[in-house]
Amino acid sequence: MVLVDKDIKKLVQKGLLISENYKPENLGCVSYDLTIGNIIDKEEVKDEYVLKPREFVIVKTNEELNIPLNLTGRIEEKNSLMRAGLFVCGPVYQPGHKTYSFLRAYNMSSADIVLKKGFKIAQIFFDELTDIPEETYDKKVNASFNNENKYLRYGKYEEQYQKIIKQ
Repeated sequence: MVLVDKDIKKLVQKGLLISENYKPENLGCVSYDLTIGNIIDKEEVKDEYVLKPREFVIVKTNEELNIPLNLTGRIEEKNSLMRAGLFVCGPVYQPGHKTYSFLRAYNMSSADIVLKKGFKIAQIFFDELTDIPEETYDKKVNASFNNENKYLRYGKYEEQYQKIIKQ
């Protein structure tokens, strides 16, 4: 079941879902709009970036997520940005995951797209689980991206992925 605005507000007041930089005006009827905190171009961190056609960057959200043990957070595109040719995707955030969201923004259009700090980049939906999992993300020994404040690139998977990714 997807949480509605009233449920999201109640959990935010308890320090859950969006634990840092929550803005009431970003709340929709069944989702919350995430905003750009900064843009990561290779290893450089920027507040503004001109995204060229067929180029992608990583975007760190301004909001810190704090997913309760009985929910997941699912990143989805904003309809208006999709129509402009900006493809934004992110992971599903597991129960017990506390982190800033790091999203991939890809320009599928033939025009430049300017990304700026504070810009609404994606939306997150919160799905209720039937029960609390036996092992939540915060309890996983090998959880690579919990409490990610700075972009970790591949995290604990760096060595493994370097074997399959050719520069």
